Amino acid sequence: MSIQIGQNSSAVLSLVNGEMNYSFNSEVVTLPNGYLSDGKWHHVEIKWMSGEVWINLDYGQREVTEPASSKLQGHYVGKILIGGPDSSVGSLTADYGYFEGCIQ
Repeated sequence: MSIQIGQNSSAVLSLVNGEMNYSFNSEVVTLPNGYLSDGKWHHVEIKWMSGEVWINLDYGQREVTEPASSKLQGHYVGKILIGGPDSSVGSLTADYGYFEGCIQ
């Protein structure tokens, strides 16, 4: 999932080797022991707070809070993409594959 923030920034939520990976510009947060490619439903929650990002998996079974140097206050959400890249938004067309699975 990709979220365009402002005109030149994007937040990306992706699976890397089956684990939850969140990135905003050059900052990357990986949820430790967050293996999700197991065929089960999972609940993911991300909260942008002042100076940090919080990621919660499966209602608190696993969570991480990391400092975030990039400020999100005052920016607008331009576009949310689920399932694959969009060639109309240059910063969101990174080398991410298409989503394979279900989203509820």
